[in-house]
Amino acid sequence: MAIVDRVDGGYLLDHELYLEQTYQSTVVGDLAISYKFQASYFDLNKPHLGDGQQAAVSDSTEYEPKKKRCRRRRHKRKSPFNHGEVEAREYHDEIKDRLFAVTLRLCQTLKGNKSLKPSKGNERLHDLKNAVFLQLSSDLGLHSNSISSVSPSKLNAGLSNPCSYSSMIKIDDSFYLLPPHSKAFSSDVSDLSALIKDCELFGKYNCIVLDPPWENKSVRRGHKYRSLPFDKIASIPLHKLCASECLVVIWVTNKQKIMKWVRNVLFPRWNICYLAQWHWVKVTTNGIPVFPWESLHKKPYETIFLGHYLCKNHQHSIKENVICSVPCMVHSHKPPLYEVIKNSLMEVANPRCLEMFARSLSPSWSSWGNEVVKLQNISYFCDGSS
Repeated sequence: MAIVDRVDGGYLLDHELYLEQTYQSTVVGDLAISYKFQASYFDLNKPHLGDGQQAAVSDSTEYEPKKKRCRRRRHKRKSPFNHGEVEAREYHDEIKDRLFAVTLRLCQTLKGNKSLKPSKGNERLHDLKNAVFLQLSSDLGLHSNSISSVSPSKLNAGLSNPCSYSSMIKIDDSFYLLPPHSKAFSSDVSDLSALIKDCELFGKYNCIVLDPPWENKSVRRGHKYRSLPFDKIASIPLHKLCASECLVVIWVTNKQKIMKWVRNVLFPRWNICYLAQWHWVKVTTNGIPVFPWESLHKKPYETIFLGHYLCKNHQHSIKENVICSVPCMVHSHKPPLYEVIKNSLMEVANPRCLEMFARSLSPSWSSWGNEVVKLQNISYFCDGSS
């Protein structure tokens, strides 16, 4: 279970515990082994520095004469903020009181919940691949040839684990964990043929969660992933994947330009009726937001839009929610949402769910992306038996 506590208007999630429970029973060859995500990735016990908190670059007290500089004529800004910044501040002022109040109540549970704090004595294994195939092989008679090898082309066509337990596979020279009843598709956004064919065989999806690689300055500077322009995202043939009244959940940045485009352009183009917006508030293990609430450049929350595809009944019970959790320090590894949204899918027996632009897999979900098994690599995990 990912949900640790629930209050009116919000949920407290434990992403680390969710991953530990997912892989506590993993079959490797003839053995049952327990794995968990390395605790160090959730060991966030201090907030990031906010505006004005950086130390001075130099503490020199020596006098240095000012160099003469050519003066340039500058146009004075009528406002210290541009139009986009003004809109962002107005949006923040509109939601901050509600987010703060719900987060405060949830963090009372967080501060007293030991499961959300990294346990002492967890050993980080330097090379899990060697640990599995050297230590276990010598102690328990495990042989590397007992693990299925999968070609990258199989992953492109669709790779599944139909079992009720996690399993391990080998792709090229790397080893990956597959959660129970999961399915993975790897391709570029220009080719969704395998995913569409799967829908034709097994039915379309009742819930689709998207985490698009939005264009922004931070991504361009850090080269963390390849971003997609608006037109490429809008070209996704979602109608070939969505069942009637499919719940569509999309992660957006706090940039007002992107929010407006999703709600006013993308949703109408995809025939999606807007329902509500949720917010993910990121906190430390001590219940402190990772950034100050009034930070000008970084906010401690991210926004999620929800909508229904081809909705016939405009009466819905989805309300605005705050999701609070300690974030994983692996870039863009979002918390699991299924337990929070499943109440909206109660009318559907055995709903089919899909995550798009995924970099990890979830139990009983299909996942698609060009790095779809990246975070399933064994190097992110450690021994879960201790």
